[in-house]
Amino acid sequence: MELGDEISIDTEKFAVLSNNGTKIKALPYYNLTLNLDSPKQTDQEERIEFSSSMYWETINTDVDMYNSANNIQQYIEAYQTYLQGIAGNKITTKVARFSDVNGSNLKPILRRYTESQSFWIGTSGECDYMSYVDNGGIFGEMWDDTITISGVCPIIEITIP
Repeated sequence: MELGDEISIDTEKFAVLSNNGTKIKALPYYNLTLNLDSPKQTDQEERIEFSSSMYWETINTDVDMYNSANNIQQYIEAYQTYLQGIAGNKITTKVARFSDVNGSNLKPILRRYTESQSFWIGTSGECDYMSYVDNGGIFGEMWDDTITISGVCPIIEITIP
């Protein structure tokens, strides 16, 4: 598996972001549905506010995604449970961080896979801004996290036996 290769788990499709020989990181082709009973990818634009409070205001780095004020972690955990039901415990999911999706070699993948959807990433900047990847793979920051500007698109990690 190389950068940009497409992989599938059942009907869910992903683009490979990295492969170090023991772990593959990949990005879902689409954002997740905002339905905890059916946590799958959807080509429909589904947006959510990142949080009902700006709990990361004093951090200016990667955000604690297990904070109860975070609205997106529950969808990522439900998606992990769904994928593990298909492929076993070798699959984990996490909120994408800036370090996961930043790099000139990743830009073509982000442009292709975010063509019509944007998604939140768990990195804050300038203390009170929350980051997201916009349509076309461009990074942005939103001061008002209660705006439903972006969707949920986790990184999946597959452990290679």
